[in-house]
Amino acid sequence: MKNDLSIPYEKGYHIVGINRGKPAKLYYEIYGKKNSKNKVVLVMGFMQPGSAWKFQLDYLLKQTDYEVCIYDNRGIGNSNSLSFSIKTLAHDSIDLVKCLKWKNVNFVGTSLGGSVCIFISSFIEKELINSMTISAPWLGLFAPKIPIGCYLYVKSVLEKNERKKFEISFKTLFSQNYLNSQSLSNPLKTKNESMIDRAIEQQQQRQQQNSSKTLFSSLLIVLFLKISPFILSDIKNKQYLNVCVISGKQDILVDLQSIKKRLVNNIKPMNFKILDSGHCVNIETVAQYNKIIVDHIDESNKLNILKRNNNNCSNTYNIKSNYLCNNNNNITNYFFKNILKFFKK
Repeated sequence: MKNDLSIPYEKGYHIVGINRGKPAKLYYEIYGKKNSKNKVVLVMGFMQPGSAWKFQLDYLLKQTDYEVCIYDNRGIGNSNSLSFSIKTLAHDSIDLVKCLKWKNVNFVGTSLGGSVCIFISSFIEKELINSMTISAPWLGLFAPKIPIGCYLYVKSVLEKNERKKFEISFKTLFSQNYLNSQSLSNPLKTKNESMIDRAIEQQQQRQQQNSSKTLFSSLLIVLFLKISPFILSDIKNKQYLNVCVISGKQDILVDLQSIKKRLVNNIKPMNFKILDSGHCVNIETVAQYNKIIVDHIDESNKLNILKRNNNNCSNTYNIKSNYLCNNNNNITNYFFKNILKFFKK
């Protein structure tokens, strides 16, 4: 009988943070074929459970040789405890990978999960990581100015009318073109109208899962998050770290220019992709987003094999990933150029 990949082959809890403050029971699920070559950990954003990765999970499980872990951050969904620091969330993810005994992991994070992945990139041991995909990461309240989306979010919190509240909230997360487009579930409505209907129906369940304490702790992380130049420099200098950054062209929570100036220019990622989307790039541009993830993992696999095979040759090992960002042929060309230089010495 063929395995049903839509059902997790393993799920449960792992205790993280034992040696750093207050421990937490992190709920996780693993899908795919056990002991697959490509291991992926999906890191979700603000107040969202791991199950919010549905569109990416479905796609990844259709690929060959993929094993995917989703999990709930502290205080979210089925995980207990609270976090008041982005660093805690990053170390939680690393602890989870160690509990699973995974190595050469491909991390993918979006929104606040993308911010978590920035810190994971700096903290994680070399043997645990293969690639990192950081999408629409929250860079801090002043990055370099308060985003327009923050004003809209505050407005949505103060709004008393339930329907209007969600209408304002969705404007911070999605582009207007996406919101105005036709709903797939109900062609007589727009996506905006359908999403508001679902949000109102699911509101009670969300309130039961996430307490006011969780909301407070999550807001503190967002308000006081600061990414130091040291963190960014550390990521840039890790030659083995293959990073992909994804940004939405119409994102009003983390605008494109801030991503370029604060993140891309400082870490020099292997790939930098701009999608015609709002903040929720993983939902609004599903097909493109999913393909970028898989392409980046495939490219990272090839590059890391090349580096391992030439570990004794310093010239080839120190290839800077940002020079290899858009064309696999660049890897081969750069490799042979350095080999020639090596033998000419």
